[in-house]
Amino acid sequence: MFFSSCTKESIEGQNLSSSPKDYFPLKEGNYWIYDIYAQKGSSAFEKTQYSDSTYIGKDTIISGKKYHTIHTTYGEYVGTSAFIPKTYYLRDSSEFLLAPLGYKWFSTKVEDVKIHEKLVLDQQGIKINHSITMKNAVDIDINGTLFPCLHADHIYAVSKLSSTGNPEISQYNYGSTWYARGVGPVKKVLIGYTNNSPNSPREEKRLVRYKVSK
Repeated sequence: MFFSSCTKESIEGQNLSSSPKDYFPLKEGNYWIYDIYAQKGSSAFEKTQYSDSTYIGKDTIISGKKYHTIHTTYGEYVGTSAFIPKTYYLRDSSEFLLAPLGYKWFSTKVEDVKIHEKLVLDQQGIKINHSITMKNAVDIDINGTLFPCLHADHIYAVSKLSSTGNPEISQYNYGSTWYARGVGPVKKVLIGYTNNSPNSPREEKRLVRYKVSK
């Protein structure tokens, strides 16, 4: 299997006004390998023994529409069964990538645009309201390589039905993702589920190698 090193040759000098798939190439066989780093309080991030593999599988049909299939082997935020593999489904629509129920999942609009998504896990009566804010970002350094990126901030508000039958927010999860043109997600910050304070446990996924084709 061929692995690419983290270089910026494929993205240098290109116009950042483009489609979401330029920042998240979704062709079957593309993959990204990340090392996992952890931090508690104000201590420095330390590399852990864990890693994440994110790869694009075969397209699938949901309600008559074709979706790209994205598999990950490590969770997206701290405290949520990180080691259970997860699968996501996205399709193209203009400047957005859409989830199966039509929710906007990713955008190349970066004027602090908010995108809201609601996911319902009805087996346990849990609702997750997922709010994404797109921003411009300064070049980000990943193991000595600079990537010009788009930056997405994520807030997951998790709620359950209370004894009165009304939804009651039980926790918040926070996260950030940096997407580089021609490469895909190069860094993800996973923040603990209690609050967004400096003492919340944090984890990072940092890109190690990838293979991308369009």
